[in-house]
Amino acid sequence: MALPYLLRISLLQSFSLILLATLSSLNSRSSVVGAVSAVTQYSTADCLALLTVKSQLSDPLGALSSWSNKSLHCCEWHGVTCGMRHPNRVTSLDLDSYGIIGSISPYIANLTFLRRIHLPNNQLHGHIPRELGHLSRLRYLNLSMNSLEGELPSTLSHCSLLQTISLRDNKLHGPIPSNLSHCLNLEIFDRRFTSVVFPFTLEYLGLSTNKLSGGIPSSLGITHPLFSLPC
Repeated sequence: MALPYLLRISLLQSFSLILLATLSSLNSRSSVVGAVSAVTQYSTADCLALLTVKSQLSDPLGALSSWSNKSLHCCEWHGVTCGMRHPNRVTSLDLDSYGIIGSISPYIANLTFLRRIHLPNNQLHGHIPRELGHLSRLRYLNLSMNSLEGELPSTLSHCSLLQTISLRDNKLHGPIPSNLSHCLNLEIFDRRFTSVVFPFTLEYLGLSTNKLSGGIPSSLGITHPLFSLPC
């Protein structure tokens, strides 16, 4: 027997509501899975970047022994700090005075949330990677007391949030990039025995024991007379 017209309409409406609710639930689950997948993807990318950085280093004191894809999550590796707002993203590398030997991998730039690089008093050699300029969140860079060579990469000027740079006691040479004046938040460019006041917030220029050539670029706006700069 055929159902009354109004009853059929009511059943169709009920079925439509159930279907919409089911689709909405599936879509919500898909969004959650997608979000979890994205977090996992980025977290994995940071860990892989750290392993690539480690692959170019020799570690005589075992400071990097915890850096392994068979152990803890990379946020728990020695010398690695992850963020509070983004708990799976690496924000800081702190490896001071561990005698680490090797070059700085350009893949360090894949740590896109990195705010602090503190690697002084090791045995790092080679060039400072141009790729550091991709670290738009970088605020602090200390590579002092190593054996780094070559020129300062002009790409550092792309790190507009940089506040501190220390590169003393390396084997750097060449001119100081004039476009560092773009780093308006820069406070300390550490140079042993010499301080130079800049018109913006730069307070100290520190590049002692290097072989940098030329003078301080006029674009940096230095108005005070300079002492001799023993690079």
